[in-house]
Amino acid sequence: MKRLLVLSGLLLVLITASSLTGCQFTGSDPVEVIRVFKARPGTPVPTGGWGLASSDPYPDAVQVVFSPGEKMYLGLRISGRLKSDVTFAKYTFFNKGTGVEVVVAASPDDLGPLEPGSVVLLGFSDPWAIPTTAGSYEFRVYLGDRVVAAALFDIS
Repeated sequence: MKRLLVLSGLLLVLITASSLTGCQFTGSDPVEVIRVFKARPGTPVPTGGWGLASSDPYPDAVQVVFSPGEKMYLGLRISGRLKSDVTFAKYTFFNKGTGVEVVVAASPDDLGPLEPGSVVLLGFSDPWAIPTTAGSYEFRVYLGDRVVAAALFDIS
């Protein structure tokens, strides 16, 4: 009986998460690859080769070092295991030294809906300004109130 109650509770949590986020999970994270890019005026769209990287929604290495005043955009590969489109709740800059987290001013189109299996560039046509304070940061992707991907970058 106790086991049945626990399983029922887990099922309820999964159903609630699915209805709140607007996508259906199959047990995997919705983001397979995350990549931070430095926006440079006049630079063409990067080829999709970065999206072929092995699945890692939380890479450990610093991807880019920015200087104050520069801008960025983001590349994501959305899991093909999702059963429906995904719409993210928000993107944030998290300062690892201070613990301060700031929501990125992304357009609603950048949040989704994004199709399962797609490789997308977000913020490319209107890059996002990076924080002005030097330090180590995570770019976080939220689905509901859960971080589902994060990429590291530094500002010198």
